[in-house]
Amino acid sequence: MSNTKPKKSYKNLKPLGADGVMPIAGYLGPHSEREFEGFKSINYLEDKYFQMVEDAGFNLISYNGDEYCSKTEDYHKMLSLAEKHNIKIFVMDGKINADMTNEMFEERIKEYSGYDSFAGIYICDEPSSENFPQKFSNGIDQNLEKRLMYNFAPLSRLVNSYDNLVGYTNLLPKYHWMEATYEDYDEYIREYCETYDPKFISYDHYPFSVLYEGETPDAIKYFYENFSIVYKNAKKYNLPIWAFIQAGGFFGAFKKDVTCDYFPSAAEMLWSVNISLAYGCKGLQYFTLVTHLPIAIRADGSYDNNRSGIIGTDGIPNRYYGYAKTANEQVGIVDEVLLRCESEGLISTGGAKKYTAELPEFFKTDSYKELVSVEAGDKGVVIGCFDYEGKTALYVVNDDMTALQKVKLNFNGEVSYKTSSLDVNFSGKGDFCEFTLTAGGAVLVVLN
Repeated sequence: MSNTKPKKSYKNLKPLGADGVMPIAGYLGPHSEREFEGFKSINYLEDKYFQMVEDAGFNLISYNGDEYCSKTEDYHKMLSLAEKHNIKIFVMDGKINADMTNEMFEERIKEYSGYDSFAGIYICDEPSSENFPQKFSNGIDQNLEKRLMYNFAPLSRLVNSYDNLVGYTNLLPKYHWMEATYEDYDEYIREYCETYDPKFISYDHYPFSVLYEGETPDAIKYFYENFSIVYKNAKKYNLPIWAFIQAGGFFGAFKKDVTCDYFPSAAEMLWSVNISLAYGCKGLQYFTLVTHLPIAIRADGSYDNNRSGIIGTDGIPNRYYGYAKTANEQVGIVDEVLLRCESEGLISTGGAKKYTAELPEFFKTDSYKELVSVEAGDKGVVIGCFDYEGKTALYVVNDDMTALQKVKLNFNGEVSYKTSSLDVNFSGKGDFCEFTLTAGGAVLVVLN
């Protein structure tokens, strides 16, 4: 099965997350100069850009946009800069193939595995299966290429056969327009888990993506339903989840102007991060790290550097840089505990129940171990419930993305507790714990 632990290691590399620091990855960049239909990006392979990435709290690049064979010199510069700034990278190397013996594979990756920044091999992004999805374009912002999953599985198994290397694959989300059922999606996730020998389940679902003219998708409903299928399979196959965070909007809208598009606020991005942590994610990724050219180009040929990405096409941090930095600071406060936690389910209250009440991972009551009830505002909270090495840990997320919310946790007797977050940090003892959460914010509560 996919959760059988590999028996061999490559050199002395440490598995990602083994140091108690959660992997926080950026997708796309920093990369060398790129061209798209006559439009050129800047060259991001400079120290100042890697410093920006490090300062924003990123420690991993899941995909940088370059391929090793065609950009060998640039790749070595990138790996060297990433090493200097404590960032790891999955390398895309077109000469690696599944027919290699272990000896051939190890000889090949010697060219770049000596860098401390080397994390593993990039395999594939968003492969499809025979039955998922049924529709590959919604005509507006998604044009998916049908690349069958089984074609990439042998290479994934080769790389993942090393217990300290990652063969990185990111999976498709389930969007409402794909004309496929959740059963199809469930089978798609199962195929991946059973044939790729993966180290984690990585997938992307952007709840604040395009709002279509004449149609307003129930984005949060689909977001939770997608997460539920991934969570179920992560539990079944004993795999951690690495979720994507939406950094901007207007995805795939080459040479168009903004009309009805929705761009997430700081609180909404923070909420996305915190809900992912409440679900027990052990890694986070942002799409995109640097602005993707096709997204940035307006109809008149000028660039809009605030549509998406953390760093714009001009090399200047945009609004999402600050949003991500704040969210990543929150992760850095709680990750050492959460990486050692086992998710046992979730609680939702108030308005948060609208989309979660029927999902199997959500408890039917507001209680878990010592927690007997929850008091919060009308918008409600979502609480990740964890076993923390025999202790109870609760990750309480404000489901209100526009305002503060007071929360009270009631216990079945006197307990000692410690809270940790950007805004809430105190210890206490008693039969309840009270605090106020910022919009989209969260607090980790550990009971002793």
